[in-house]
This record gives sequence, C-alpha cells and structure tokens, in this order.
Amino acid sequence: MPLIVVVFLMTVSALAAQIPGSAPQAQPRPTAAVRSPWPSAFALVRFGAFAPSAEIFKTVYGSGPVYSGEFRLHAKGAFYFSLEAGQFKKTGELTLTRDPTTMTILFVDSMAVYHVLSGSIMPYVGAGVTACRFKERNIIGEVGQWNLGFAACGGATARLRSIALDARLKFSSVMVKPLEDAVNLGGLTLSVAVGYVF
Repeated sequence: MPLIVVVFLMTVSALAAQIPGSAPQAQPRPTAAVRSPWPSAFALVRFGAFAPSAEIFKTVYGSGPVYSGEFRLHAKGAFYFSLEAGQFKKTGELTLTRDPTTMTILFVDSMAVYHVLSGSIMPYVGAGVTACRFKERNIIGEVGQWNLGFAACGGATARLRSIALDARLKFSSVMVKPLEDAVNLGGLTLSVAVGYVF
C-alpha cells in the first residue's frame, strides 16, 4: 500500500508540472540605462591673457586681459562644436604724440573640437574660423574694420560632478587693413574657465 501512494503522488506531481501557468515564470531583469561617456554640452566663462602677434600692436598696446564665454555642444563620438564670443580692450599711447589711444577687439570663434580622452580629465584640440571686429579711437580719429581668420587651440577640461574647469592655449590670425598697412589682430591667448557640465 505505501508503494502505491508514493507512485500516485509522483504521477500527480508530474502532471501538475505540465499544466500551463503552474510553474513559476522567470521575471525579466531590469535593464540599466547606459549613459554616454561624452557629456552633452559645456557652458564656460573664460578669463585669459592675450599676447598680440603684430609688432605695432605690441608696441602701442602690449598684452592684456581678455574675457569670453564658450558653449561646447556634443556632435558625434569625441567631436564637439564650440562657439566662443569675447572682448579684448586696452588703452595705450601713440608712438609720436604720446596721446592715449584705445583698442577694442570683439571676436567670435567657431571651432570643431576633438576630445582625446573621456573621463574626469578630457584633453582636446580644436580648429576653425574666427571673426574679429576692431575699433581704435584716439585724438587722430576713429577707425574700425572686421574680417575673418582662423583659430586653433589645445587644452584640457576637468569634470567635477556638474562643474567644469578648463585651461586652454589658443592661436588666432586675422588680417585687417584699415589704413595703408595690413595688421594682424590675432595672437596667443592663454585662458582658464569655469562652468557647468550638462
């Protein structure tokens, strides 16, 4: 009699396992969202020192501070599109009369930026087009002109959660000819920046 009971129970168990819905169903595992290693964008405020290339510019005005703002938008992979706008303004002395003269340069840089690495430190290089407009005012009068040129840069951006710190060296070259001689408004700019990571 006990053997018959054992066989009966084994048969019932086997039949129950074949009934649809009787066995526990495996629950799908939640899939974690995969974040891109590249931030969507950077918004930066820059402060730097500008050293002009033209000798006449150096003699009259020398080097000076430059202020700008940059927005760097992720394009594809390690590439970003950078748009920067800023101003350089300096007062100097005319070489002959020693009267004061003021130079104002407004610039807009549009560059493609390639980040070499992704992580907390992101080195990069970039190149593109710059548009400059200058105005010089002194006792002789006022002159102004704008033109297109090129710009190239290299630097590194550090990410601290949502804060971005940046250091960069930029070279630019923009030729203008307000009077008889052409003058290069470009030069070297060493800048640091702080901003937000999106």
